[in-house]
Amino acid sequence: MKEPQQPEINVDGIIFRFQEGWSLAAFDRWPQFTKIAGAFGAQGCDILALKGDELWFIEVKDYTFDGAETPTDLPTTVAKKTIGTLATICALAKSREDTPERSFSRRCLTAKRYNLALHIELKDGGLKDKMNKPLLATLKQELRKIRKKLEFADHALSNHWRSSDGLPWTAARDPRNRPQHCDR
Repeated sequence: MKEPQQPEINVDGIIFRFQEGWSLAAFDRWPQFTKIAGAFGAQGCDILALKGDELWFIEVKDYTFDGAETPTDLPTTVAKKTIGTLATICALAKSREDTPERSFSRRCLTAKRYNLALHIELKDGGLKDKMNKPLLATLKQELRKIRKKLEFADHALSNHWRSSDGLPWTAARDPRNRPQHCDR
């Protein structure tokens, strides 16, 4: 694992740029998580972003590839991935192995504000959020319910063309992957 002190992270061809001071981890790539996931079917979020006492659990979904369909149970998937991530960082924080992941997990558990985010890219026919407004509104409402049940501080829904006001990151597509998308 690369030391989680990078201001930028690329997840599935989407580049997230964070404000200075954020520590990032591509959680679902951690060897400790992939071992647990393989053995027990655990699910995990794509990104953990930590600064001071604030922690973001970020799930990234891109449905702009040919044949990709938005699943109807996406909010449930996000909830399960968040819970799986939280359980894994709790276990890793108690690990006997001195690893960067254990250190990062321990720092995550000192956070006082846990936040939940779904970054979603959808086919939009070149109309940006106009075509997807009803779906995005429903997803945001469902994320709010999940946040309340988990007793997290905040929740957010983001994508590359929607303003990230109030969020510590911006997102942009990796231009090298653009030919693979069929959203317009």
